[in-house]
Amino acid sequence: MTEKLKIYWIERRDQIEALCSPTRQDIADRLGAVGPCTVAVLAAALGYRPTALYQHLIALKRVGLVQALPRAAARGRPATQYRLSASLIRWARAPRKAENRQPMTRVAKGLAARAVKDYAAGFNAPHWAIEGPGRNHWVFRLVTRLSRQRLSRINALLNEVARLAYTPDPKPGPLVSIACLMSPIPEKAASGRVGRGARAPAKRSRRSPA
Repeated sequence: MTEKLKIYWIERRDQIEALCSPTRQDIADRLGAVGPCTVAVLAAALGYRPTALYQHLIALKRVGLVQALPRAAARGRPATQYRLSASLIRWARAPRKAENRQPMTRVAKGLAARAVKDYAAGFNAPHWAIEGPGRNHWVFRLVTRLSRQRLSRINALLNEVARLAYTPDPKPGPLVSIACLMSPIPEKAASGRVGRGARAPAKRSRRSPA
């Protein structure tokens, strides 16, 4: 039976502002993936110097997203471990408040930039795979028109992806970066676009290569 994860829903603007930094997003993502760890372990996993992470950890701790856990070391000073304040941190509800929408846009920008960096680095990963059930490298974007039934089905599948990604795997493999953005497009902004299932204009248009 899968253990139910404790979810913390981010709705405070100061917490969103703290996560506008791609580095802090990296810290939160990695702590969520590997659990409590020291700054040295976290820095090695992210490719940073430990001294470069302290201020980011303090900022995340200040807004209540990260907790410090002092632990006795075998020798010398106690080694402090850091962990997320909850098993799962989600911000899907944050845009309900109008004041959160601008910082959430900055969060999405940082997330997208980090996803591009991860995608580029993926080509050099020893476990790189672009085909078959073990595929772990993929890029996809589509502007389309969806019925309520199809949108509902897509959301159900996205929820399943999130559940599988966030639930601890009893047999974990190599790290994989997963990013997802979905947005409604105002019709005015979509002028000139023809989504799948939409009626094409009478004028012949050119199809972009896949």
